[in-house]
Amino acid sequence: MSAYPGAIAEKGTIGALYVSELMAGKSFNNFGAAKPSDQPIENAIIPQPAISESLDGIAEWTGILPSHINIDVDGPESSVIRGAARTLSRPRLKIVCIEDNGPEAGSETITALLEAEGFYLDLGAGENAFFKR
Repeated sequence: MSAYPGAIAEKGTIGALYVSELMAGKSFNNFGAAKPSDQPIENAIIPQPAISESLDGIAEWTGILPSHINIDVDGPESSVIRGAARTLSRPRLKIVCIEDNGPEAGSETITALLEAEGFYLDLGAGENAFFKR
């Protein structure tokens, strides 16, 4: 028997979750690729079978239409945003908070995708960016 952890991604798929360490609360785990960047700490090496789904897919499946979204995914932020196109277009969504991990996370892409849906950068504090509509 295998357990299937879940991941939020651009689309629903079955793949591998690469875990960096077997400790609760550890970061730099990655879905789909063992090495999301050149930084040694992010060389997640313990693969587990996993499923992913997009935010749009989760909203469709559950019927939950969020008014606020917080994204903290250690790298694939722009991919998660692309998988939320329908959710972002809904007027009910007022705030998107993203912990952005620098240029490799797609900062400019994230801003462009959100601005196209009527959001603006309201506050940037450290690595966190708050977009409002």
